[in-house]
Amino acid sequence: MSRLAIQCRAVEKSYGSGGERVRALRGLDLDARYGELLMIAGPSGCGKTTLLSIVCGILQADKGEVDLLGTRLSTLGDRALTAFRSTRVGFIFQQFNLIPTLTARENVAMPLVLNGHPYSTAQKQAAAMLDRLGLKDRANHFPAQLSGGQQQRVAISRALVHNPQLVICDEPTSALDAASGLATMRLLREAALALDRCVVVVTHDSRIFDFADRIVSMEDGEVTSIRGQSAATPIKP
Repeated sequence: MSRLAIQCRAVEKSYGSGGERVRALRGLDLDARYGELLMIAGPSGCGKTTLLSIVCGILQADKGEVDLLGTRLSTLGDRALTAFRSTRVGFIFQQFNLIPTLTARENVAMPLVLNGHPYSTAQKQAAAMLDRLGLKDRANHFPAQLSGGQQQRVAISRALVHNPQLVICDEPTSALDAASGLATMRLLREAALALDRCVVVVTHDSRIFDFADRIVSMEDGEVTSIRGQSAATPIKP
């Protein structure tokens, strides 16, 4: 198996046309390795979210290629891409995106249910994942009954329950206080990372930089620097 979970080559993306055209990504190259937690940092408008969307196949690049988990995304049709994403990628969002009318266990079970698992099996696996992340006694609580940190742990459980190879996190700590943010990153390193997995975190939260194996800095749609070492020697465990 290649050591690269993500390989972007000469990726370009623009919005608008004519005088209103904005170049969001300018021939960007980026690699992410199995077994590492990679952070992508930079100011608002630098292209982080656009890059994340292209890596996940939500947006299509104007030029360039993206290989994700050994598959070239441009070779997949819409249905195949949706199926690929739903089974092999987990998402953690800034605002948690929990369904307010479902319990914590039901929220976590959703990826399994949508992928065709029997409801009873999905519920059992969801309960086990919540237990693993210290929320056994909150499984039947609704999101409004949980703290921000607990809601984020539910969101992490939902992202991991189907055992994805790639976990994508979009500003996962920006809505949390410092203590909850650090706890979230510890959970991500402990629960999400393995030799056959990769975690990518898009963030501007410098409080969590020490959890990264490498930090990619972006500006004006380009990579300006890469800090850190190999996945085998993280900056800080």
